[in-house]
Amino acid sequence: MPADESEAGQGGKERRSQPPRKTGNIGRNVGADRFRGWGLLGVGMELGMVVAVMSLGGWWVDRKLDTSPWFLLLGLGIATIGGMYNLYRQSKRYFED
Repeated sequence: MPADESEAGQGGKERRSQPPRKTGNIGRNVGADRFRGWGLLGVGMELGMVVAVMSLGGWWVDRKLDTSPWFLLLGLGIATIGGMYNLYRQSKRYFED
């Protein structure tokens, strides 16, 4: 029997091993594309919660000190800038290959 036929296996088809699947930075399978966006969903929720909490905190301080709307705007600005930086940093790390 020739060497080609013995390696071919059943039906004359070659069996090739599949290449290993790539994994992302967080250790899950990149092949599962339908779940890929779930990792960033938490980052978006974090951004929304930080903006809401800082804005409510600024509103509360404004009510106590009668300085409306300065602390509200300060809290909103700090939360937006910090949250967007965090969103950029985590999404950059998430999409690195």
